[in-house]
Amino acid sequence: MIDGGEAIRKLALNLARYTGLAPLAKPFVGGIGAILMLHRVTATPEKPNGVNRHLNIAPGFLDALIADMKAEGYAFVSLDEAIERVACGGKGGQFATITADDAYRDNMTEALPVLEKHGAPITIYVAPGLIDGAADLWWDVIEDIVNARDRLTLPTLDGAVTIDCSTRGRKLQANAR
Repeated sequence: MIDGGEAIRKLALNLARYTGLAPLAKPFVGGIGAILMLHRVTATPEKPNGVNRHLNIAPGFLDALIADMKAEGYAFVSLDEAIERVACGGKGGQFATITADDAYRDNMTEALPVLEKHGAPITIYVAPGLIDGAADLWWDVIEDIVNARDRLTLPTLDGAVTIDCSTRGRKLQANAR
């Protein structure tokens, strides 16, 4: 779900882009670099309507984003080099580095070909418990429970609370709650 702060940031960025003010603002708010933090990169998400659908991007989007950033002068560097550039006050020009959380299989099967095409390195943070099945992502477990039912009854200190999960919209609300 999109919160109010995120909606305002997106509105401001789109206003800057569509009005042509973005290039004028870049020297003041452009910074020295960017960190692109990814989770899922796949054209076929397992849960396209899931509560965490905002953590998924398509490989085509990643390809276009990297191409656009390179055209704007960003150099894609390793995380180690990004840290060095920050420590040196941004010498070497604008840079971008890419990280991915949780080491999803699609990072290798769908993101890696795009990254190799552009010569863009990536740092992947591996969660061993997810790989060997020793741990589940709590938000996936909740989503599976909500999606399997039309109604949930939860015990609370003030008594039982019933949550309506009968529609897609109500399921999204239930997951967020």
